[in-house]
Amino acid sequence: MQPTRPYQSRELFQRFWQSYLRPHAGLLVLAFVLMAIEGSTLGLLSYMIEPLFDQVFAPGGGDALIWVGLAILGLFVLRATTSVLNRWLMTKVNQAAAGQMQVDLLRHLLTLDASFFQENSPGQLIDRVQGDTMAAQGAATMVVAGVGRDLVALLGLFAVALSIDPVWTAAALVGTPLLLLPALGLARYIRRKTLHMREQSGLRATRLDEIFHGIQAVKLNRMEEYQSSRFQAIIQRIIRAEVKSALGRAAMPGLVDVVTGVGFFAVLMLGGREVAEGTRTTGEFMAFFTAMALTFQPIRRLGDLAGLWQVAEASLERIFTLMDAQPTGNRLAVSRALPAPGAP
Repeated sequence: MQPTRPYQSRELFQRFWQSYLRPHAGLLVLAFVLMAIEGSTLGLLSYMIEPLFDQVFAPGGGDALIWVGLAILGLFVLRATTSVLNRWLMTKVNQAAAGQMQVDLLRHLLTLDASFFQENSPGQLIDRVQGDTMAAQGAATMVVAGVGRDLVALLGLFAVALSIDPVWTAAALVGTPLLLLPALGLARYIRRKTLHMREQSGLRATRLDEIFHGIQAVKLNRMEEYQSSRFQAIIQRIIRAEVKSALGRAAMPGLVDVVTGVGFFAVLMLGGREVAEGTRTTGEFMAFFTAMALTFQPIRRLGDLAGLWQVAEASLERIFTLMDAQPTGNRLAVSRALPAPGAP
């Protein structure tokens, strides 16, 4: 079933939030705070590098060694604790949201006319209820982790970098505009390929349902090879669509790597010369370079987030398309026979 109208990204997220994430707002806020603390530790860690080089490693700096060392150890312990707790909380939210979505989807399907089930095979509907809801369940983690952990980490790291030298920071970001157009094109490509893959996944479930329900006819007519060939063709289409989608998702952080490499080169040429000339200290350069190095993983995860969200969007679109289906009024006759004793 194709959507009767195009769904916008904002509409999909708002609907997902209102129906399935808002009931868990308290846990999400707590997870967000924990992720923000986890992300802020990167900025604090890069901030500690300057006194480490300029005070501890300087002549007579041994007295500060224990305090700087304990501060860095404390940051790593805090990061580990918040990481474990926020992942536990997000797992609870994801599972609850996906489970409720499955229940709501089935409850709605049961209100539709019998003609709907003649047009949509059981295999496709099973894949919608199971496959699409599971594919969409990570959307909450992606958004909260992206904003709460990675975005906060980037803001903290860039604050440290700006406090050291705004010119170096501008040089590090020189390649960022190169990301915009490729990222938009990749997002559309990933969503298109993911939708195709999910459609083929529904056909796979349909084919298996038809084979197993009609196994006697398959055996009597010696159609084993024919059915295997048809199933293999579907599997090949799924593989091609998934590989292309994975390529698009991998290209996102790949673009970030290239832009980051350009920024590192610019900073090294600019800042390295100033340190060599004695106008800036080694501690300042190392603190700045560490802050820029620590932005590498958050930026890559945020780049990957764009691709992963397209995957979740494709599944949410298929789910809400089913939820928006309305009865046609063409109801088939239903037997009034009483259920057998002991029947559910």
